[in-house]
Amino acid sequence: MVAGGKSRGRGGGGGRGKAAGAGGGVAKPKPRPAPGARAGGVGAGRGRGAKGKGAQSGGEYSSAALKEKRDDLKNTLKVGDDAFVLAEPDSPWAFNVVHIKDISRDRKKVTVFWYYRPEDAPCGRKMFHGTQELFASDHVDVISMESIESICKVHTLKVYQARETVDPSYDFFARFTYHTKDHRLTPDQIRVFCMCNMPVNPDHLMICCDTCREWFHPGCVSMSEDMVRRVTAWNCPECANSVRA
Repeated sequence: MVAGGKSRGRGGGGGRGKAAGAGGGVAKPKPRPAPGARAGGVGAGRGRGAKGKGAQSGGEYSSAALKEKRDDLKNTLKVGDDAFVLAEPDSPWAFNVVHIKDISRDRKKVTVFWYYRPEDAPCGRKMFHGTQELFASDHVDVISMESIESICKVHTLKVYQARETVDPSYDFFARFTYHTKDHRLTPDQIRVFCMCNMPVNPDHLMICCDTCREWFHPGCVSMSEDMVRRVTAWNCPECANSVRA
């Protein structure tokens, strides 16, 4: 069985019953402050999504079109939504809406929890972090409705893996929560796969052994991705040796 084969691969099922630390216990510098964010204090750097719809605002929308988009958001944004806030063109910030409060007829304040990119947390980006991966966090803030650029969606890893297609400007996923006070990620251990004992990266192709049902990276079992896509039945080296024995 092959996972992936579109714009991303995926691991699924099982796991070796082992667990890998999430990486929250490594060196603990403060998160890098994002441009325009408050300086100082724990968690001062806001979480930022990967390049997304917010990145289009510089050259593709007129001021009138942007105003129309934001007016639409005022009427449609609701608690539980994920969205981008206006930021520098190549790095919009993603957040989850916790509360919306009317300040006046034309003004609203939005309480949010920021998402962090892996590289904005002390653990840094690891090999198993997907391109579209974000960390949920306990970093709460209040922003103006007018600063919100567009909607996005942060899925669970399971839901993200199940999607047939992924829009890199809209679809993201989170499997960790970053706790800003003690620089900790939860869960602190997750399942690992393959003989390399790495957590799944949904961007990478994997192949499942027909006998033990374990998932493997092609390179770890001396296969190319093209070979993986053409194979119809496959046993991992350990299972293949057991059959020959």
